[in-house]
Amino acid sequence: MSSFTTGVALAVLLSAQSARAGAPARITRSIDDTRRVTLTMSHPVSEDLGALPESASISGATLVLGRTAAQEQELEALIRAQHDAASPLFHRWLTPAMFAERFGAAKTDIAAATAWLESHGFSIDGVTSSRIRFSGTA
Repeated sequence: MSSFTTGVALAVLLSAQSARAGAPARITRSIDDTRRVTLTMSHPVSEDLGALPESASISGATLVLGRTAAQEQELEALIRAQHDAASPLFHRWLTPAMFAERFGAAKTDIAAATAWLESHGFSIDGVTSSRIRFSGTA
């Protein structure tokens, strides 16, 4: 086994130990409605049609909580190790539950975002480890 492969396998195994605690919380204080940011990964709109009437129905909207930089690095290392025949992690695939625990959003972040959506009149249609589907009115 090469030293690179050994290093990657060791890094993945060590990070897997720390990942069992789940993702680190990123929402660490109450959500402030006065602070706004532009979302960079949302779907582009070809033509802005202006504001919706307040009574307009919004259904099936999805809020996606992305992986942290550390989770992204860990995932890339895991994928490399799983495809390296010399690695102890070769073809050792994760179950969906294991993947969600290691690479999903922190449960506290999901709870905070869900509570914020509900406090603004949205109903929650479904929740996964990194996505919240919701509906309501504009």
